[in-house]
Amino acid sequence: NCVNGGLRVNSGLDLDTDGALDPEEITSTSYVCNGLAAPAIPVAPLKLAAAAGDEQVTLTWTPVTGAYSYNVYWNTMGSVTVSDDVILNTPMPYVHVNRTNGITYSYRVTAVNISGESDLSAEVSAMPIPPFTHDTLKITAADLEANARFATAVSLSGDYAIVGATAKDEGGLTDAGAAYIFHKTGANTWSSETKIIAPDPEASARFGNSVSMSGDYAIVGADYKDESSLADAGAAYIFHRTGANTWDSGIKIIAPDLEANAYFGSAVSISGDYAIVSAYMKDEGGLTDAGAAYIFHRTGMNAWDSGTKITAPALETGAEFGGAVSISGDYAISGAYAKDEGGLADAGAAYLFHRTGTNTWSSGTKITALDLEASAYFGSAVSISGDYVIVSAYMKDEGGLTDAGAAYIFYRTGTNVWSSGAKIIAPDLETSANFGSAVAISGDYVIVGAYAKDEGGLANTGAAYLFQKIGINTWDSGTKITAPDLESAARFGSDVSISGDYAIVGAYTKDEGGQLNTGAAYIY
Repeated sequence: NCVNGGLRVNSGLDLDTDGALDPEEITSTSYVCNGLAAPAIPVAPLKLAAAAGDEQVTLTWTPVTGAYSYNVYWNTMGSVTVSDDVILNTPMPYVHVNRTNGITYSYRVTAVNISGESDLSAEVSAMPIPPFTHDTLKITAADLEANARFATAVSLSGDYAIVGATAKDEGGLTDAGAAYIFHKTGANTWSSETKIIAPDPEASARFGNSVSMSGDYAIVGADYKDESSLADAGAAYIFHRTGANTWDSGIKIIAPDLEANAYFGSAVSISGDYAIVSAYMKDEGGLTDAGAAYIFHRTGMNAWDSGTKITAPALETGAEFGGAVSISGDYAISGAYAKDEGGLADAGAAYLFHRTGTNTWSSGTKITALDLEASAYFGSAVSISGDYVIVSAYMKDEGGLTDAGAAYIFYRTGTNVWSSGAKIIAPDLETSANFGSAVAISGDYVIVGAYAKDEGGLANTGAAYLFQKIGINTWDSGTKITAPDLESAARFGSDVSISGDYAIVGAYTKDEGGQLNTGAAYIY
C-alpha cells in the first residue's frame, strides 16, 4: 500500500476483475500510486561524519534527494550491519545522546522513502569524551617571527579559532600586527591558518592586540593605529567569512569622536549582529582617562552603523572604563579596573548594559567584588554568556598571598539585575600568579588564566583553570591545565577562550623554532 492508502499499480495496466494483480504487475519496477509515480528507492547517504562530544555523538551526512527520513544503525564493535541496533526515522543531523564516554561507537546510515530503504552508507566511528580532554594541540604561525607575540589574544567560535600576533612585522612595517584564523576539520585537528592583516597596515599599529569571533565574523583591534593624524587613536577591523576558511579584506570601524591616545580597539568582542570596542584611555566629561566603549550594529553583509558610545554612569578620572569588554545577546559588560570603590584606590568595578532597542542601551548596572580590596583591579578581564558573567581581579590577595588573584561569577536574576556573585580561586594558590589574567565563559564552563603561575620549578610558565557549573551559580573547585611543553616565562594563560567542547589558551612569549617570544597557543 502507498502512504495515502492507494494501491501501488503498474503504470498502464489494469487490475483483474477480482481485484488481484496480474503477475506482470507484481514483477514490474515502475509503479503509480493513486495516479502518481512512486519515487525510486533512495541512494545510500554520502559523506557520513561523526563528531564526539560529552556523552554524545553528532552524525551528519549529505542529504539524499527523495529521502523522507533516515535510519541509523550502530554498535560498539565495528562492522555495522542491518542486524545491529537501529534508530528509525531520524532527521539530519542526528545527535545520539546518553552515550558512555570512552567507548567507541560505530555507525552506518540508510535513506528511506515510501519505495523502500537504501543500502548502508560507509561506516564511521567516534568516541565520546568529556569536554576539553581532547589530545592537546599546539598551534603556531606558519611564518614564525621573533617577538611577534603570536597568541597575544585568542578567540574560539564553533569550528574556528583566531589568534592575534600584535607585534608581527608586515609589509616591512615593524609591529604592524597580524591575526591567524584556523578551521577545525576533525576532533582537534585544524587546517593550516589563513592570515589576515589590516587593509591599511601601519607600523606599530598593534593589529591583533585584541580579537573575537562569532559565527561568520571576526573582529580585530589595532589600538595604536593613528587615525586622522591623531596618534594612537586606534581602530578595529571586522572580517566576514566567504568560504571554508576564506575571508574578505575587512572593513575598518573607528570611534565617532576620535581622540589621540584613546586606544580604541584595546579590547573587542562580537556576538551576532553586535560588536563592542573599547577606548579605555578616552577622556570623558573633562576627566582624563575615564574611558569609553562603543557598540556597533551590523546593517548589511559586512556593513556596520557608526556606533553607540557607552560610559560609566558615574565618571571618574583614571577609571579606565573599557579596559575589558564582552557582549552576548542583549547584554554587554565593560570593566573599569582602576575605579576607586569604597574609598579603596583601584579596587575596580564593572558595568552591565542591556539593549533596549536597535543599538540603544540602558545606562548600566554596576557590579563590584564581594570583598573589595585596594589595587585588586576587579574588571581587568570580563566575559559574558547567557545569564552569567565572569569578572576577574587578577591582583587580588588571597590566602595571605599577594597578587594571587581571584574571579567572580554573577548570575542574572532579572532585566539587568544581577546576583551578588560567587568567588572562584585557584585550587593551588600562589603568590603573584595573577589568577584572572584572562577569563572566558561559555555554557556551563569558565576558564581562567594565571599567566604568572610557576609550574615544574619554572617561573612564569603560566597555567589555566577550568570550572564547571554544578548548580545555579555554584561551581566545582576547578581543574588545572598547563602547556605540555613547559617553558619559563612563556606566560601560558595570557589569554583564553572557550566554545563548546574546546578551549584555547595563549602563551604569547613562548619561544618556538629557536626564536624568542614567537608565541604559541594550545587547543584542548
